[in-house]
Amino acid sequence: MTESYSQSLEVKIPSSKKRTLFAGIFSVMLALGFVIVAGTVNWLFALACVPFLIAAVICFAIYSFAIKEFIYSFSPERLVVACTDVSGRRKRMLSVLFFDVEHMSPLSLLVDEGDIFATDDASDKNVFELAFSANGKSERLVFEPDLYLKTLLKDKLGEKFVDYEYD
Repeated sequence: MTESYSQSLEVKIPSSKKRTLFAGIFSVMLALGFVIVAGTVNWLFALACVPFLIAAVICFAIYSFAIKEFIYSFSPERLVVACTDVSGRRKRMLSVLFFDVEHMSPLSLLVDEGDIFATDDASDKNVFELAFSANGKSERLVFEPDLYLKTLLKDKLGEKFVDYEYD
């Protein structure tokens, strides 16, 4: 059995985040326009660029937290899920010990607001749910393992792995 395996899943950046980025770029351009006018006409126009620069900083900050990739790391004891944002920062979302896993199966048709999503399209047929206990309560991870990771998890979980398809 493989000692460790890591899968990367790239996700589409939502159009709302892209609009935020374009709004930030537009704000910077507008602020630069005010600076140019201030240099040629009156220095008070430079004060008009301050709100646009603040708006640009806020837009860029919001965009920088958009998730572009999920990483699923399998080891003999646990499954670790991390995400990478557009700035390249990696953050560990959760770490699940296989001992705590209740079951793994294709995603049921119902999703709960408490679910942990590590995929961009929950309606895909390759999306699975991994139910586990954490801090005395049941949690559910929704993710999209590739065939090899799914096989590793099936071998590791045994009877806790339920593989069926919806019609």
